[in-house]
Amino acid sequence: MPAVGRNYHTIAAEKQRQRQSKVPKEWLLSETYHGITNLMEVPLTCGILSEEERLITSNHDATSLLEKLKSGSWSAEQVTIAFCKRAAIAHQLTNCLTEIFFDEAMKRARGLDRERQADPTKPIRPLHGLPVSLKDSFQVSGYDTSTGLACFVDERAEEDSATAAMLLDLGAVLYCKTNVPQSIMTADSDNNVFGRTLNPRNTALTAGGSTGGEGALIALRGSVLGVVRRGLKKAYDLLQPCSKVELVPLTLPNVQRHYIDLLKYFTLDGAKNYFELFARTGEPEVPSLKAIGLSSMKSTDLLGFFDLNVRRQAAARDYQRLFHSNGIDAILMPPAPHTALPPDQWTSATYTGLWNYLDYPAIVIPVDMVRPSDVADDISNAKYGAEDSRLYRLYTGPKLYKDAPICVQLVGYRYADEALMHTASLVNSIVNGLE
Repeated sequence: MPAVGRNYHTIAAEKQRQRQSKVPKEWLLSETYHGITNLMEVPLTCGILSEEERLITSNHDATSLLEKLKSGSWSAEQVTIAFCKRAAIAHQLTNCLTEIFFDEAMKRARGLDRERQADPTKPIRPLHGLPVSLKDSFQVSGYDTSTGLACFVDERAEEDSATAAMLLDLGAVLYCKTNVPQSIMTADSDNNVFGRTLNPRNTALTAGGSTGGEGALIALRGSVLGVVRRGLKKAYDLLQPCSKVELVPLTLPNVQRHYIDLLKYFTLDGAKNYFELFARTGEPEVPSLKAIGLSSMKSTDLLGFFDLNVRRQAAARDYQRLFHSNGIDAILMPPAPHTALPPDQWTSATYTGLWNYLDYPAIVIPVDMVRPSDVADDISNAKYGAEDSRLYRLYTGPKLYKDAPICVQLVGYRYADEALMHTASLVNSIVNGLE
């Protein structure tokens, strides 16, 4: 039934019961795994996956998996069952899924197998039999697109979104949707309907966002698609002597100003729409959303919107000159001023939001993990005001942040996504010793 007139507590409880009923009993984990901080090995040791299913889900990326499907080494049904099972395991460990449609996925996979058997000479579709998970914000016909808002629960989509329809047309198998933050506006995937997604490398830390559910699922290999300063220094030290790479120091102009303008784009109506949606079921803001101060956002009139667009065009010209005058292929920088954080400690998305604002492609590459030697810096090293001091205080030492990935970000020029992929592949091979 529609959410109108019901309290968000009732809606969430019913939705979670519905979701739990979609996990087959034989795929349920024992309570043995409760309380484990690093969950990365659980899918391989829990006994739910067969040896072949472990091989299917552990040893292949999307490209090699498609080769196996194309050659007939595995059927679409075999691959789909393996990833459905592993997704079920990942969900029980991290609370990463919102919508589960394993039964429909297996039915589609069997149909794809029959289609191929009926005419083996017919060219198969590019993504034939490949299981693909989707962020909750994408519509899948027959399922909710609640985006973590109670008022949208039980409002099933009547058609697939363009991306979902395209994937299906290419032969993919859709099998689940993944968790997001309330309003999809923060970097902590927590909401009043499904709760918080945990970080599988360290459950004391957030899984991030707004694609945290997808991130946790992929980290645990339930899907194949879908200390910062030290990480940047490591990448620099390894890239600097490489003859294939030239490093050019840069200063990025007006980052904070551009991020503020990005938030203004997100809240053109002063965020009134969000609060109207919350009020329908009486749900409060989650802490990470409250922290960005939505309630204090002012609306923008037509002249203000015009000024926003003028400033964005000026910023685009500045960054175009930055790329061209320095002759660079990509910018190497941190993705955030911290690693994954404890719940409700999210700060801002300045380092990634800038590229959303400019519509530039970016890739994040893990280069290391927090080690016992990563002691906390003295707070006296914070020299850039109150926010810098807060960031220094967030990192209390390696005990809490154990195994948190340390990453770098590569940013490419607008519409040059393929070139960025090539650069990222080179950087990844050098920094992570894959040459």
